[in-house]
Amino acid sequence: MIIQKWLDQLCLMIPNVQAAIVVDDLNASINDPSLASWPNNRTNNTDLFFKQLPLLKAQLSPVVSISQNADTNQSAIDKLIIAYPLLLENGLSGAILIEVAAKASQQTILLQMLKWGQSWLQLLLQNNEHPSTNTALITTKAVQSEHPSFIYFSIAQAMLACENHQQALMTLVNKIATCWSFDRVSIGIINGQEVEVKAISHSANFDARSNLIVTIEKAMSEVKNTAGGIYFPSSETVDLENYVTHRDLLAESHASVLISLPLQENDQTVAILVCELKDNAQENSQNSPQIASQHLAKLNILAGLLGPLIALHQRGSQSVLAHFTHRSRARLTRFKQGRFGKLPLILGVLLLLFLTGVINSNYRVATEATIEGRIQRAVVAPFDGYIDMAFARAGELIEKGQVIAQLDDQPLQLEKRGWLSKKEEYQKQYRQELVSLSLSKVQIIKAQIAQADIQIAQVDSRLQRAKLVSPLSGMIIEGDLSRSLGAPVEQGQVLFEVAPLDDYRVILKIHERDIAYLQKGQTGTLMLTAYPNKAIPLIIEQVAIVYEQEGDYTWYRTEASIDQNKLPVGMLLRPGMEGLGKVEVGQKSLAWLGFHRLTDWLRLWFWSWAP
Repeated sequence: MIIQKWLDQLCLMIPNVQAAIVVDDLNASINDPSLASWPNNRTNNTDLFFKQLPLLKAQLSPVVSISQNADTNQSAIDKLIIAYPLLLENGLSGAILIEVAAKASQQTILLQMLKWGQSWLQLLLQNNEHPSTNTALITTKAVQSEHPSFIYFSIAQAMLACENHQQALMTLVNKIATCWSFDRVSIGIINGQEVEVKAISHSANFDARSNLIVTIEKAMSEVKNTAGGIYFPSSETVDLENYVTHRDLLAESHASVLISLPLQENDQTVAILVCELKDNAQENSQNSPQIASQHLAKLNILAGLLGPLIALHQRGSQSVLAHFTHRSRARLTRFKQGRFGKLPLILGVLLLLFLTGVINSNYRVATEATIEGRIQRAVVAPFDGYIDMAFARAGELIEKGQVIAQLDDQPLQLEKRGWLSKKEEYQKQYRQELVSLSLSKVQIIKAQIAQADIQIAQVDSRLQRAKLVSPLSGMIIEGDLSRSLGAPVEQGQVLFEVAPLDDYRVILKIHERDIAYLQKGQTGTLMLTAYPNKAIPLIIEQVAIVYEQEGDYTWYRTEASIDQNKLPVGMLLRPGMEGLGKVEVGQKSLAWLGFHRLTDWLRLWFWSWAP
């Protein structure tokens, strides 16, 4: 009966317990009855439970097996089956077999809880064997209220139930202050070389810049390298030469005893507890050091559980990058603390440096790239005039000879009619003078008629050129007159630019530091923004044609060609497309690839300062 009640309470205190049984024989099988089981309606024992008993009997130490949770929605949670040895009544050896849904990294905490549970069970059984010490059997509830294991269980359970790191810290300080009647409990987290106070008991908010918080953080820094907790009675403040900040904190807070407790995980301090006990917190202030010593002994036991718990919550609140960095540092630390110390690490670094010097790889110059038509023809205004109609605009495909716009030709029509009327008048005068046999006037009028014919031909030519036609088949890459109807234009003004669709060139902007590596005929690859999954081969044709100045950098315009027959299937190129081009310039060592820019800069810097 006692074992059943103990198991019920234990399964309620340990989070996420799925099932548990207690057996009194390490040779028990699945068909043998158990002393207790949880939940109470559990009738069938899992065969997986009893597979742990032979190994437990052989090594007489806890056995933990880990299996992946079948629920895909909880893939981050494993199923832990723990077999823990127990000492039962009359010296019998038994075991508790428990199934918990938890992460594999939590098995240390669970084993610590089971260890305390075993002590609790032994106390229950001892009180049951000697009923004369009590008027009745000690009930489970009474033992829970007196035995320290219950306090440890309740604190661990409360922290594991918290959703985030800050809530867990606040729960911890409040629990400790309540269980041991401290006036104020503070906890600080180690962040590099600094200590930052994260929670204070019974204080939801506090000013991190206040003098009290700064003093507490300095006091925590004084004990962060100590192995265990220390208590400081107010009567001995004169002797606290090595703990000046603790002496100041005792005087400032008027506390009778101050307890500082580093919380460690894997011999590394992750947090520090500072507990303050004032005179009025106890009935007799003379006994405060003795009571503080008793509290410190209990807190030192609790510290073995709190360090991993806080570290677990802290890692759970970290980002993926921070968690990866933490794990890498931990593995590196364990590696350096191995049998040969730092020697394997040094040899590994030297081997890596050697390999980077002898292994070669392709060196490619990366740069911005733009596609242009190899031929670009401009359509300009033939004379001063006004836009009358626009039949095409930028982005549209056109054929050679297609009319794409027209200028207003009304003034030219009027000018043509004027010259035609003058010609008729000259012809009439010519006939009259010819009848009167005035040969000199006939020659003058004949010249005037020829002049009128020339003017009419010129007007006809301008009328013909008033219709702007495409000089080749392709695409209009610049020009849109549909929004400029009626606008004046000047002779020679560029109205359209047309490029063919079957012949392109690639313009590369090569940085001046890389221009020395490029030569005509080198090959490369072009990746366009419009087709990021398709590579286009290119060949360098002309290097450093002209240069452009952008800020502090100089870029050289380099041209490359594209083989239309090697284009990926389904790729539709258009002028103006941009992307990234990489030109292969040869084989270089990995060390050169990684450090050549730094060495070039250092070489120039040293040369600039050399005499």
